Amino acid sequence: MVRRRLIVIVACTLLLVQAATIAALHGKRTAALVSDLVQIGLGMTWLCASLQARARSGRASCYHWTWLSVSFIGFILAQALGTYIDVSSDHSCDPLDDILFSLSVIPMAMLPFVDPDREHSRFDRLHVLDFVQVSCFWIAVYLYFRATPGLALATVGWEGFGWSSALVFHAILTLSFVLGAVLGRSRAALSFFGGMAVYVFVAGLADSYAALPANNVQSGQWFDLLWSSLQLIPLFVALTWNQDASLVPLPARTERMVLSHLLPLVYPFFAVLLLVRDASANPRLSSVMVMVVFAALAVRILIAQHRLLRAQDNLEYEASHDALTGTCNRASIIETLSRELLRQQRTHETLNCHAGGHRLLQDSQ
Repeated sequence: MVRRRLIVIVACTLLLVQAATIAALHGKRTAALVSDLVQIGLGMTWLCASLQARARSGRASCYHWTWLSVSFIGFILAQALGTYIDVSSDHSCDPLDDILFSLSVIPMAMLPFVDPDREHSRFDRLHVLDFVQVSCFWIAVYLYFRATPGLALATVGWEGFGWSSALVFHAILTLSFVLGAVLGRSRAALSFFGGMAVYVFVAGLADSYAALPANNVQSGQWFDLLWSSLQLIPLFVALTWNQDASLVPLPARTERMVLSHLLPLVYPFFAVLLLVRDASANPRLSSVMVMVVFAALAVRILIAQHRLLRAQDNLEYEASHDALTGTCNRASIIETLSRELLRQQRTHETLNCHAGGHRLLQDSQ
């Protein structure tokens, strides 16, 4: 509890320092530098709160906070590089900074796919496939906007908000978080995925507003304070995480189970949709990306089906064998005898009953 209060005090202090600096030095280079440093400080409070939530979670939902921590680390690195660019005025690193900011969102986009029922001490190979699918979707969005440069100057229908690759990516990410909150059917899932959906949605709108050239958004102005305030949303989610909370879905009806299997199709569907529209501008690259998307999706489905079949086999074995001795239980023996009696009535063959099996039947009674 003391650490949580300390994180809250540090975050509020950083926001007050940023607000006072912008009010005194609005639009100046010093205000922009302070805003960048405040963003790094808030990112570190994110990371600390996320690691604490991970420690409180134990084995339940541990991977969700792990991937969220990785996302925060990527954000801190990208923001630090952006601060260096602003101080040194060396814009040769701008493409690298954009890539780091984009990569920092990918681990966050994997959160709806992480299965808390399969948390082990080792790395789950499905995470690699999920990372590939989200990365392919991000590349598809990037290629689509690069092929249509005039789209960045168009508005989305709301005055002051323009189209951007971040807006599209955040919109699909918001959809996946909303589905995760609905399918989780628990207060913990609603708090975690719902809070992240609000953060991602508002962040996408902020990106859309800043990306429109007509708005002329510059660093060191009041818009930076909006960015910093948005970071309070995931910070609040992490600080209010209950150690007894779990993102394991509650027992669901058949239709909800079907929807949960369709959730991993969200990113591949929109990735293929964008790649098809981009095929005329980049035919070879789009074709390769489509094959990668389908290959990753196919492997993921095969692994999921293999796990389901293995779980079904384990359940059937446990239902027909004694847990202590490992031998067939009474119900399994009676079922086998009934099946053999029916076969004997059809074929009129001699039915042999082993004495050892008879003793097992008597012992089980």
